[in-house]
Amino acid sequence: LLLLLFTRRQRYIEFLHKRTRHAAVANTNTTHQTPNTDTNMEGRLAALAAQALKAEGIASSLTARVRQLLALAEQKEVQRLRTENEALQAQVDQAKAALRRAQAANGKASVPLPGQAAVAAATAATTPAPAAAPAPAAPAADKPKQAKKKKEKQPKQAKAAAPAAPIDVSRLNIRVGLITKAEPHGEKLYLESIDTGEEEPRQILSGLQEHVSLEDMQNRPVVVLLNLKPRKLAGIMSQGMVLCASGGDKVEILAPPEGAVPGDRVTAAGFEGEPDAQLNPKKKIFEQVAEFLHTNENREACYKDAVLQVDGKGACTAPTLTNTPVK
Repeated sequence: LLLLLFTRRQRYIEFLHKRTRHAAVANTNTTHQTPNTDTNMEGRLAALAAQALKAEGIASSLTARVRQLLALAEQKEVQRLRTENEALQAQVDQAKAALRRAQAANGKASVPLPGQAAVAAATAATTPAPAAAPAPAAPAADKPKQAKKKKEKQPKQAKAAAPAAPIDVSRLNIRVGLITKAEPHGEKLYLESIDTGEEEPRQILSGLQEHVSLEDMQNRPVVVLLNLKPRKLAGIMSQGMVLCASGGDKVEILAPPEGAVPGDRVTAAGFEGEPDAQLNPKKKIFEQVAEFLHTNENREACYKDAVLQVDGKGACTAPTLTNTPVK
């Protein structure tokens, strides 16, 4: 566009100059003509001069317009390049963020890229320095003074590990409970609601249908293990276990002592300690303790030789079974 405008302007100006020269030559050749002819020639020359001035004005305005168009095009190009650069920078930032997330997901530390200053410093560090002139040797007597004593690192003392709690009956949270409601669930289970002295009753499932009648399950005092991890039985979450004596095909529910109330803790003498908040099933704590739970010849529930009892109220007992496992 610029070349076209300037070419047309130049050709127009050259055309006007040619017309002017031709007119001058014609005027010289016709000096013998009449005064009227001279007057007409002068008018034509004046008209051509006016046209030349007008052409110069048009050319100037075209030049100014061309400059405006060039400036506008330059601004548009700059804006386009700036927008494209911003979009590319956003893509680079997104790629960096994705890389950092991938490194974090793979457990790898994110290493920042060095800037120009860091590259210059690294280059300076790798450039060998000019060899310095050897320093004069110090007198032998001064060497002990210049030697620095190295601090001997003291070996770190290993932190003493906390002693592991003994695996015994004190780890079990055994409490007195009261069955306030029981109903059959399936062919072998009872679904029981048991008051254990907590804000809400516990929901526990027990496989006792074959051993205890539904009538005998109602309003019955029991001994309950509360800190087992809750698990689903037949589609319902069970929150504990009713402890029973089991001998052969016979199963009897342990009874708490007279005067015991829901929430009373059952312990064994010589095995004091606070129970776990919840037994870890992977450590098999209950299974290890249950090996030593049994009834003695007096039908008293025991851990090893220690009777399971409520302090100040008496022992927990089975109705008839002696010397049988408790579970």
